[in-house]
Amino acid sequence: MQAAPTDIRHLKTAYRLTLGRGILVIAFGLLLFIQPETFRQFLINFMGVFWIAEGILTLRAALSRRPVRQLGLYAGITATIFGLLLVTSGLSLKWLPADLLFGVAGAIMVLTGLLHIFGGFRTEDPSREARVGRALLGIIQVILGFLIIASRPDFGPIVYLAMSLWAFISGFLLILAAFRLRAAMQGLEANA
Repeated sequence: MQAAPTDIRHLKTAYRLTLGRGILVIAFGLLLFIQPETFRQFLINFMGVFWIAEGILTLRAALSRRPVRQLGLYAGITATIFGLLLVTSGLSLKWLPADLLFGVAGAIMVLTGLLHIFGGFRTEDPSREARVGRALLGIIQVILGFLIIASRPDFGPIVYLAMSLWAFISGFLLILAAFRLRAAMQGLEANA
């Protein structure tokens, strides 16, 4: 059976996007680890954009399956709302108290962490490593969410350390996923 050229192009694009996201998230984690206070607003905006992208990709994946995966749908909506909340935090703080805004952001992070743990962000990769990675990422997100709720809006060193750890693990998982996509692409090219 021959692979369609569109399948190979799709995998190439997915590989490049996933690898790029992984590298960017790790770079973000390094910046945050080295100089957390300098990158505070950048951190909030970066995480917002990351969560919006993650939410849209999760919604797309959930809606493309039949039957529609409801947990994936909830995960995508939650991640998108969380991202929008972070990206608009400068504007939102004019109308909402900072404690409320960061409390909601922390609660949403706890929820998305639980969704990671229980499969709301499940991918096509059924490997043990992928399941453990998603669970570990979910646990860190739950902890980070509770830290944000407890320290709002004054991030302390523990919150920055947890965010750096989240970025390193997320980036590593994205790079692993990119290499799996590359292997699949090479397999299709060999059969073409």
